[in-house]
Amino acid sequence: MVEQFIISMYTTMISWTYILLTVLIVVKIIQLIGKIGEGGGFRWPSWGGGDGPPRPGGDADDRRRRRPGYVLMFRAQPRRAQIALSWAANPEVDNVNYYEIQRETGRRRWWGATHWQRVASVDRAHPPNNPLMDEAIEGLSRYRIRAVNSRGRGKWSYTEARITRPIRRWHPVIDGVTVDAHGNTTFRGHVEIR
Repeated sequence: MVEQFIISMYTTMISWTYILLTVLIVVKIIQLIGKIGEGGGFRWPSWGGGDGPPRPGGDADDRRRRRPGYVLMFRAQPRRAQIALSWAANPEVDNVNYYEIQRETGRRRWWGATHWQRVASVDRAHPPNNPLMDEAIEGLSRYRIRAVNSRGRGKWSYTEARITRPIRRWHPVIDGVTVDAHGNTTFRGHVEIR
């Protein structure tokens, strides 16, 4: 009786080990495919053009529904401690109300889903020669933009910029505080670059 119990426990442990090992291998394959795919996140294979860069006319279905098309020429360029975001305005027929711009803030560890944070909602009258400035972080920064009108939202256009050297910022340091007999406060300090 005890031998039967030990044998059944042993076979159960082996079975669960194989199941867990199989799950681990599947997760690792998904992570590998995600790293190989464009943008680093997992994407199912697509045979119809996929998630490549937007192309003129590639959003014909949206235009038939009178939603705005892709935002073309979306670029992110590093400028010291900031990133300049610029894009070409959509044509007048899109009747754009504003543009939504978001920045990638991180990925979930297991399946590569991306979190996006709102950077700005920019009016359609924003001058194309005046780029929108966003604070840079060291490393790769990814952005996306889409046009919005009264009929709905267009599809996202993506871009990225890389800051390769550390960003140095000015940090004030207070060395001391003095209060005189009249209650006036004087601060002594200096500025460090970190």
